[in-house]
Amino acid sequence: MAQGSYSSALLARVRDGMKRRGLNRAALAKRLGMDRRELRAVLAEREPLTVDQFFAMVEALELSPLELGVPADLAGLSLDLDDAGASEAPPPEPPTEPEDPRQDDEPSADGPPRLALAVEAEEPELMLVDPDGPQAAEMLRLGFALGIDITLGCATDEVRDSGVPESVLDSFPELLPIRLDAAFHHANRAEYLDEGLLLRLSFDRVRSCLFPWSAIRHVTLFPEPPLEPEADDEPPPVDESPSGGATLRLVKS
Repeated sequence: MAQGSYSSALLARVRDGMKRRGLNRAALAKRLGMDRRELRAVLAEREPLTVDQFFAMVEALELSPLELGVPADLAGLSLDLDDAGASEAPPPEPPTEPEDPRQDDEPSADGPPRLALAVEAEEPELMLVDPDGPQAAEMLRLGFALGIDITLGCATDEVRDSGVPESVLDSFPELLPIRLDAAFHHANRAEYLDEGLLLRLSFDRVRSCLFPWSAIRHVTLFPEPPLEPEADDEPPPVDESPSGGATLRLVKS
């Protein structure tokens, strides 16, 4: 279902806000309490964007409508957002290039390619495959960039000093499974180091865990099914009564 030019512009800025926050579709869907496939269809402009959905996205991304270029009279509809009802002149910075909102504890452009950079799939250098590098790293970059669930299988004996609690390792004497839910990729803060993959994982507490590349035995990606083809714009057939009028049928749920 095609979107109007204004909806397309709003969705483009929502997607930009997701990149700036290091959030993928799964993470945003979790914040919205929305089905992943439904959100995917809306962001892909296959389903219409509603006003409620838009303001929910703005609030989840902690962006003000003014920052997204929404007119002030429409911004006033969202009463719970910062600067939503502001009447003063807009800041000197252009609204299309807001200040980078990433916190100090998030990766910078000069640091290692953490998740916040890996999700920016529009940067071609992040999508190129390096045949000479660790193959597990290339597979993980793809999974993080797509924003899909990932499972690692690591040789337990080789990750004894990784930071994973011993009690967890003892439960998996041969192969340790690490499930990375796409909704929490931004919290994992993946770093691709020379020696291995550094992740923030939650066990008894949040721990930084380093998994040597040699210890990763398999990487499983869980792709989402494709969106359904767009339906024709022709209206569905209508049952007609003998007199030619439309009728209603009572259907048990």
